[in-house]
Amino acid sequence: MPSKIQYEKVLNKAQLSAVTAPDGPILVIAGAGSGKTRTLVYRVAWLVERGVPPKEILLLTFTRKAAKEMLERAAKLTDRRCREVSGGTFHSLAHRVLRQEAKRVGFTPSFTIMDRSDMEEATHALIHEVDGEKRVEKSTGSNQKIPERGNHAADRAYQQSECQRLSPSSPDRHGGKHPPG
Repeated sequence: MPSKIQYEKVLNKAQLSAVTAPDGPILVIAGAGSGKTRTLVYRVAWLVERGVPPKEILLLTFTRKAAKEMLERAAKLTDRRCREVSGGTFHSLAHRVLRQEAKRVGFTPSFTIMDRSDMEEATHALIHEVDGEKRVEKSTGSNQKIPERGNHAADRAYQQSECQRLSPSSPDRHGGKHPPG
């Protein structure tokens, strides 16, 4: 069956080389705006036109939106079978493999992946639990929080000693000697 697409007319030389590469995995690395997405879309279409079962094609990119867009664009170029291609992000592939192989790596199949804010919440909860102290946290105006403890006098004394130690005229900062003036 002849191809619906005239690849030589719609792709530049480098793109055509990647699209028509021998069967097997390919890695496309190029700068922004150079046509990587276009190249991968045409590669999927090329493979499906040549009888490669869509379920045997893996298309990875950095965002879900880009992966979905690539598969939809490939389906428009040739046929709906391109939507059966396994596609997604590098993270989604890693997540899928970890779920399938969880027991092999010492995880339970119901493990949870935590983002940065989830980890911070869990860490704060654990610190509070381990210390056994009830703490009230106040914001510093940045993303950091400073625990307020019951013994403010000790904290103030420590802060004062640190300020003195770090002061340019402090003897402690220069091994008990004043800096040369």
